[in-house]
Amino acid sequence: MAEQQDLFKKRDRFAPHAVESDITQNRHRGADTSVQAFKTTPSAFRTKQRKDIWNYLDKNGGHTAEEISFALAMSYNSVSARLAEMKRDKLVVDTGVRRATTHGKNARVMAARGIVLKP
Repeated sequence: MAEQQDLFKKRDRFAPHAVESDITQNRHRGADTSVQAFKTTPSAFRTKQRKDIWNYLDKNGGHTAEEISFALAMSYNSVSARLAEMKRDKLVVDTGVRRATTHGKNARVMAARGIVLKP
């Protein structure tokens, strides 16, 4: 009976999909170091990063990946990958707003789903 009840537990919306895939596979094209990094990073760690990023966006409004990485002291690569996963899972949205990075390039401003920003 306990097994049947487990089927109806609400899934953590920040937890990766049951069949987890490397969201950056297309970018790194199967580089052995990137594949190893994905396989050895615990799913629970990625879930915590996703929660931290979403909570930051929910509390502080829209930000670029670079701004989030500075604010949360996370690597840019980690933030970028988690945002890509969260965009796929419809937890964050591209606001349409663009801001310059520290390198002078335009970057997307992402927001927690439901937050509306005006350009």
